[in-house]
Amino acid sequence: MPKLTLQGKRLVGDFSDEEMKSLELPLDKEFEILKARKGIWVLVETTQVPKPVVRVDELEQKIIGYLKKKLPTDLVEGKFEKTLSKEELEKFRQMLAENRVEKFKTNPKYIKFIYRPKEQARQPFLFENSEKNPEDYTIEKNGFAVFKNEAQANRAGAELADRIKRGEIKGLRSFTGFFYAIDTSLLESACTKIITSMQKQKKATLAELSTDTRLTSTLAKICCLFLSEEGILLEKKTENYEFIE
Repeated sequence: MPKLTLQGKRLVGDFSDEEMKSLELPLDKEFEILKARKGIWVLVETTQVPKPVVRVDELEQKIIGYLKKKLPTDLVEGKFEKTLSKEELEKFRQMLAENRVEKFKTNPKYIKFIYRPKEQARQPFLFENSEKNPEDYTIEKNGFAVFKNEAQANRAGAELADRIKRGEIKGLRSFTGFFYAIDTSLLESACTKIITSMQKQKKATLAELSTDTRLTSTLAKICCLFLSEEGILLEKKTENYEFIE
């Protein structure tokens, strides 16, 4: 007679080939054990629901990666399309038509739209907009952090590695030796304000940009560093910027 023994939390069966054949127990099935009454338990074959097959559209994921990682200046309507291959452009237009990508303006006065993935169409988190000592900034409260040396930046980079990989945070080193890490959504909105201000002024100091955009001086400076890297601004003298048209 076949026997089942309880070993710890595992129920182990000891069956001969003849017993397996006579009981017709399928080897690829799972069973639930139910108590019928005291001293009697029943094995019931469970019905497994097949898992749906999820197919990942790699081309779409690639385009979403562009939309999350590129600066706002590269996501402008009409400009972004030119950076795509023929195949990517066809997929992007499909995503736009199916409302998986949307166009938006952070200010109705802006001339052109910027693209973003639809899932980002939510109320932006309001970071604390106040000037502090460099070591007091945090990504959680202010949307960015400042590191005085490479050792600090490397430690933070290890902690933020997953978010950096997902494109949620960007990092940059300034020529003064400071390192900056900033939330991508904050960088996008703040850079848009800086660009709009510079389109009007053409030339401006950091203090003027901070006043015009109502961004803290530190946040405005971080944006100017990124925009200078992209060739949008030129820092002719320390904290004196010129818009490159």
